[in-house]
Amino acid sequence: MSPLSPCRALLPLLLACACASAAWPAGAPASMTIRPSHPVVAPGTAIVLEAVARDDAGAVVADTPITWTSASPRVLLTGDGKVTGLLEGDFQVTANLEALSTSVMGTVVPSASDLSITASIADCASGGTATLALSAFAVKPLRRLDLGISFEGLDGSPVPSPQLGAPVSAPGLVCEVLGSAPGALRVRLTGSADVSGSSALLSLPVRAPATTQDVVYRIRLSRLDRSTSDPARVSFRHGTQRIQGTSLGSAARIVLSRSAVEIRVGDIYPLAGAVVDASGSLLAQFPLTWKVASGADLLAVDDGGRVTGLAPGRGSVVAMAAGQMATATIDVVAASVAAADAPQV
Repeated sequence: MSPLSPCRALLPLLLACACASAAWPAGAPASMTIRPSHPVVAPGTAIVLEAVARDDAGAVVADTPITWTSASPRVLLTGDGKVTGLLEGDFQVTANLEALSTSVMGTVVPSASDLSITASIADCASGGTATLALSAFAVKPLRRLDLGISFEGLDGSPVPSPQLGAPVSAPGLVCEVLGSAPGALRVRLTGSADVSGSSALLSLPVRAPATTQDVVYRIRLSRLDRSTSDPARVSFRHGTQRIQGTSLGSAARIVLSRSAVEIRVGDIYPLAGAVVDASGSLLAQFPLTWKVASGADLLAVDDGGRVTGLAPGRGSVVAMAAGQMATATIDVVAASVAAADAPQV
């Protein structure tokens, strides 16, 4: 055997060990988040961000060397994640860890306010759900604030209202719903502990309306009762949300339970209908809108499709949804005529 033979025999083993040591180790970072998710500071004040890395199993990976970057002139960012506000407005900060990176948007709020509240929400598709988050920068502890939240058309034009769920307040706060309306909510926030600095206020699930048109909302925040609110000076940064309309295509249609109905004067007939796709599957996210198409003096129809006979004659009702429509003919006959035609017993 050659003197080099033992070395040659060990070579595959050494290469295998080298490859194993170069592989990504178990428990390595696979994802990363930044806390808080929407930092808020005032000019001259600072907040320290925290980047949390997790492995594939969701466990926190400790002692990870994070590099912080920001191109915004509105803040001063240091290597330990400390953000100091310089100029009012929105900014972005990015945390980098080897091949991983994640970013958050933050806000530099006016320094003249005791409390500045920022609304933020992600865009979503028609019929989808997103979460409205209200974050705040408080110079003084929040004791009580009556707050109005409303989703309005960006240019003041009418828009379909989203469905607002139950608000969830942050720790240290109690949230009481004072009233609601389509696309609007009135709440009272009460501080049960000192809530100051940059912190979350509440989160609110929002379900977008089913629509075939794109919609842009302006999330408007307002102070309701100045006489009982504390702190005294409050400012707001209103958010926006874009809803992407769903295109149904020409294959979608409305089907009705009846295309022609005969009723007597004074009687009520319940029409039913639904939007279906090309395969006949129900598209329940698109409710029907009913109206009288002809013969408004002969019949009436309510929001649920119930038709009432008013006077003898022929008219029609139409069901509309998602850019489609379907028509039903309604013959209204006199009660006496219908009675005469009834079979004798």
